[in-house]
Amino acid sequence: MLRRLHCSVLVAVWIVCGTWVSPVRAETEPPEVAQARELIKDNGRTIVYFALPSYKYVSTGYNDYHRLSDGFELTYTFETKSTWRTNTTHMAFYFDTSGQFDHCRSVRSTTHYTPFTDAVGKKLLAKQRAFMADYPPVKDSRALLKISDEANSKALCELYLKLEQAKKNAAPGRVGARTREPVLGLFTQVAPVPARVTEFERSTNQPRAVVLIHGYRPELDRFLLSRPLIQDWQEADSFMVKILARDADVYAFAYGQNAPVQDVAGAAELADGVARLKKMGYGDIVLLGYSAGRLVCRYFVEDHPDAGVTKVVQVCAPNTGVFWAKFTSVIPLTQKPFVASLTAGNCKLCQQTRDGRTIPGGVAFVCVVGDAIAHSDWVVPCRSQWSDDLQEQGIPAIRLKVCHLDIVQKPESIAVVARAVREPAPRWDRQRVLQERHDILRD
Repeated sequence: MLRRLHCSVLVAVWIVCGTWVSPVRAETEPPEVAQARELIKDNGRTIVYFALPSYKYVSTGYNDYHRLSDGFELTYTFETKSTWRTNTTHMAFYFDTSGQFDHCRSVRSTTHYTPFTDAVGKKLLAKQRAFMADYPPVKDSRALLKISDEANSKALCELYLKLEQAKKNAAPGRVGARTREPVLGLFTQVAPVPARVTEFERSTNQPRAVVLIHGYRPELDRFLLSRPLIQDWQEADSFMVKILARDADVYAFAYGQNAPVQDVAGAAELADGVARLKKMGYGDIVLLGYSAGRLVCRYFVEDHPDAGVTKVVQVCAPNTGVFWAKFTSVIPLTQKPFVASLTAGNCKLCQQTRDGRTIPGGVAFVCVVGDAIAHSDWVVPCRSQWSDDLQEQGIPAIRLKVCHLDIVQKPESIAVVARAVREPAPRWDRQRVLQERHDILRD
């Protein structure tokens, strides 16, 4: 009797325990969740680029998804680094029931600093701590998230994801068709700094707007090459911007360098930005192009003579190309189309295929020629900076004894460039061109 009772108790305990520890079958994810997860995974670097601009992407980790009444939520962990600190940010992405991306938000962010005690001396460690104390985004991750929200960078991230999802949902093109990677542009205001990045603010009774357009930039990262990055001389705290901001509102245009220069000139962001400036009431819109940025300026005004641009200032511009653009073997594959468009042959071919377009008569035009050594600025020959076709059109030129890299950095050169922006630049007659040609090109 006791043996039967003992066996019954063991069977009951086994049934209860078995029921209690039996695994719960995981719910099968719907295909919409899998598609959404791939969307976030494939665009991890771009999400960090827009949502956390102060950090560099390292990796993306998938956490989980949760059902909601009107869709579902995906949570991801992004690991980023910047010098001596590692940041881990948890972000939530929301999709509707059909799998269409709606919005995202930052859940939390933590920062871990690399210990320097064993690697460096105490003096350097003290400098690092002093820097962190003076720079709030480094000191506190929550401050970084707040600054990103104020700059509306999350909205740019959301817009990018919606565009990427729209591309995936679009009907596939013809099999075997060659597609050119689109040019990404960024048109932003740098002085006075607006309350939000996506908005422009015109100073009271300010008639002039200056748009700074950069040139070639050395870069090895393929991802960064195709993204628009503001250069140091275009930033709000640069000497160039501070000088120009004395009598103008200053804007900057940046672009990805994954396409020929003529494609950059046709970027929608540049045309839309100039149109916004014209609509805001600026009577004087000046494009200041440095190096390859001069080609962007020239092609733009030739293609859009009625866009509202009143003046173009070229600074060390390769109008007829540069010889070093032939050496594309040392250039990243993504950047080769951009550099190849700067060769003498391609510049000449581009001018021939542009139906003989010239500088519009209503647009003032001036060339700032850098002459450091051997009739060049170490990068672009003087004859390319003030080319024969520009001389035939009576375009004035200003000669400076400065090298290519210093002309947008040295105060004395920046003062001359600012004067070229501010003062009128009437066309020269043939006699004046020949006279100045002897002084500038030493013919």
